[in-house]
Amino acid sequence: MVRPQADPSPLRSDIAAFVGPTRRGPIGVPVRVEGWREYVRAFGDLDRDLDTPYAIRGYFENGGEVAWIVRLAAPGANVSTATWTAKGLGGLGFGVFRISAASPGSWSRGTRVALRYRGRTPTGAPTVDVSIRTGGNETEEHRAIPAADFVARLRAQSRLVTVEQIGAVAPSTPRGFATDTVTLDSAGAAASPELEDYLDAIGAVIDIPEAAIVGFPSSTRSARSPRRA
Repeated sequence: MVRPQADPSPLRSDIAAFVGPTRRGPIGVPVRVEGWREYVRAFGDLDRDLDTPYAIRGYFENGGEVAWIVRLAAPGANVSTATWTAKGLGGLGFGVFRISAASPGSWSRGTRVALRYRGRTPTGAPTVDVSIRTGGNETEEHRAIPAADFVARLRAQSRLVTVEQIGAVAPSTPRGFATDTVTLDSAGAAASPELEDYLDAIGAVIDIPEAAIVGFPSSTRSARSPRRA
């Protein structure tokens, strides 16, 4: 008896992987996102110089629900930074802090970070409010961060900046209230990937068993364009 052959299974298209340059986000690390809004939180919005974000938005607009993103950039990508000194603020002491963009790229140039310190609060513990605005008008607000948790809380919660203490200054008169603003410098850059960068990324894609299809939206642009900042 000859058993009838089953129809071949249709190609799944419900989960895709996209490889290419994005406005911001970790480089070379597969990140799973559910929907366009979650993509924007992790990788930034549309950019007229980049094909990848438009392809991803089209995928979600046409019924896609889950995508894996592998951001690419040429070697040598840099982040924008600034330095802030606490100067005797309770819970922060006289620490010198480096505030850096959370990921490389020109998106962070000119980002303004406003810090508002309060030594007196209803709980008795000093707090810091942090307001962040990028040159592309992305914003974040972090309210009433306990001063003692300033570094750890921002590193855990902010998608735009990260903070580390890099030193201290000589003690001076303690302050009970302060408002400071720092601006990230112009060092942020991420040059366009070339074809060899896409080839290097194939290994990361292979390790994503959930992805049924893979797209390289910007690969033809990279093939015909030199690397740029």
